[in-house]
Amino acid sequence: MDEVPYEPNAFYIFDKGYYDLARLYRIQSIGSMFIIRAKEHLKYEVVAEDELLDGDDNVLLEQTIRLTGQLTKAKYPSELRRIVYYAPELKRTFTFLTNDFTIEAKDIAMLYK
Repeated sequence: MDEVPYEPNAFYIFDKGYYDLARLYRIQSIGSMFIIRAKEHLKYEVVAEDELLDGDDNVLLEQTIRLTGQLTKAKYPSELRRIVYYAPELKRTFTFLTNDFTIEAKDIAMLYK
């Protein structure tokens, strides 16, 4: 992640292996967006929430969250968008984190896919 020349107004999509909140916050600070899969034991509080179980886009949940872990909130002090998506072809759910609050949740899942 340190070798990528990040540019403002770009969109970066990372695999879960590149989960580094300080580096992700640096991406946000230059005005770019990112998508990454969430870690399983992430500590956070929900600021806003929409349950979307009735849609046909397979988005189960959309939340605005704030990290609460001592180290995580220091590394990433801004709010994040948490999206839970069901992939029917794999019969499993994926949880994504992004700093983009403008595009639809289903599009976040499709970008990652």
